[in-house]
Amino acid sequence: MNVTNTLVPTGVVAGIPVFSSLGGTTGFNVTSPTPLAGLNANGNTVSINGTVLPSGVTSTAGITGSVAAIQDGGGSVKIGP
Repeated sequence: MNVTNTLVPTGVVAGIPVFSSLGGTTGFNVTSPTPLAGLNANGNTVSINGTVLPSGVTSTAGITGSVAAIQDGGGSVKIGP
C-alpha cells in the first residue's frame, strides 16, 4: 500500500501512524492486536511518502505522513472486526 500525504502523525495505534485533529490517537479504535500482521514479509509493505513503514512502529519519529486521519473536529475510525 502506498500512502502520500502531509499529515504528520499525532500518534501510533498498534503500529499504525495516525493523525487526529483531536490530538494523539483520540477517535481511533483498533480492535485487532496485530492489524499489520505480516508487514514487511512476502512483499507486504506500507510505504508512506516513499518510505517503507518498519514493522512494530511505536513512535512517530521520522514518519512524515499518516495511514489514517480524523480531521476538522472529530469523528472516529475503527480498524478490525
